[in-house]
Amino acid sequence: RRELDPEGTELAFITVKVQDPEGLTVPRSHPLIKFDVLGPGEIVATDNGDPTSFVPFKSREREAFNGMALVIVRAKKGAQGTIAIKATSDGLKMGIYTFEMTKPILNE
Repeated sequence: RRELDPEGTELAFITVKVQDPEGLTVPRSHPLIKFDVLGPGEIVATDNGDPTSFVPFKSREREAFNGMALVIVRAKKGAQGTIAIKATSDGLKMGIYTFEMTKPILNE
């Protein structure tokens, strides 16, 4: 999915995977991943599925658990243009995921 409602009513769940050069998820990898938003969006929460983690959901940093993490984002109300979510971690390739704002479809 590459589109979001510009009124901030939709949430987008983005799974981030730590992968080897062949594209396979590395389940024993637990690097600290930092999330940033470029454009008119905001991070609602992050998670990793680790039941022993006490990191607040609002944190912009999250250790991968079993090689994965999750970031939940939404558009700011009235947003226009593109939102980019950037995931970075020391020693790993940066990842970017983008969304375009679309007008909601009204049922008449």
